[in-house]
Amino acid sequence: MMGCHATLTASYRNSFRYVADVLRALIQIRDGQLDQVGEVERDRLINPFRRKELSEQAFLPVRQLMRQLDKLLAVEETLNPDHLEGPSTPLLENLEKLSLHGFTPAQLTEMVLIVTGHSAMSRIVLGKMPASNLKPLTDAAVDAQVDTVVDKLRICRLMSVAEIAASFGHPLTPVQIDEVFRIYHDAVRVATNPQMDWDTLEDQRISEMGGVQYKALREMLKFFNLFDFLNTWHEFLDKGSFEREVLCDYDPDKIRQVDQVLQLAHMVDRFRSRLHDSSIPRQPFSFASFSKRNFTAQAISFLPWARNAA
Repeated sequence: MMGCHATLTASYRNSFRYVADVLRALIQIRDGQLDQVGEVERDRLINPFRRKELSEQAFLPVRQLMRQLDKLLAVEETLNPDHLEGPSTPLLENLEKLSLHGFTPAQLTEMVLIVTGHSAMSRIVLGKMPASNLKPLTDAAVDAQVDTVVDKLRICRLMSVAEIAASFGHPLTPVQIDEVFRIYHDAVRVATNPQMDWDTLEDQRISEMGGVQYKALREMLKFFNLFDFLNTWHEFLDKGSFEREVLCDYDPDKIRQVDQVLQLAHMVDRFRSRLHDSSIPRQPFSFASFSKRNFTAQAISFLPWARNAA
């Protein structure tokens, strides 16, 4: 399933360079070059490479493209020699020409999925979509064997890690890897448990975090790439500036990020207080429905650094 419609894809993703970067990231993952990932997570991540039935079926086009990386780059040079037509060569507009260079329909489909995303998982990890956008994928378990759906989720997990790494230009951090696995496990839970759906799981997550405002804050931290504070932001709330500097080891970048986290946390708290004091009927529903969208919109509107980050 496509992560988004091709017309909504960011321009940097619709390029030979991005597809090549994703394939390079996959090669690094396959070869175990993930020092920031624990051994157990690394073994699980490379599962599609080791599963013969996947390598010969659903995952085969990906493996073929990895072996044809040099060929793909050579085609780009042919279409845009010395980048005379610009630094980036669009891929979707050149699919027909790629087919003339021997790329199969399955490989072309795989390239389109790399550009658009193999699922919404990578965008969910980055806080751009709610996890419920995986519903079409988990709903497939109703008509298909559960093992087949789980295998698809494993491929989506692997491809999401590679796609995010290509977008960032560097490997994912341990916290980001943990978030990918958390979303994967949630999807598996929904797909394999007939009594569980995304709405029920969302209610459980909100309860575990202590309220929808904290769930919204967590999504905003992901959206603004403040992953390092997903599980520790509350530790800075009652600390003074000197204490925060010590906790940050006097690292200017980390101190700046902590200030951003606190601004977001205070904004969420003000929004919660305003709704709590209002007389809106059915207030809990109203608060839940406006949670992430309103918080993120306010942050982008009132915080200069948030506008730049978005």
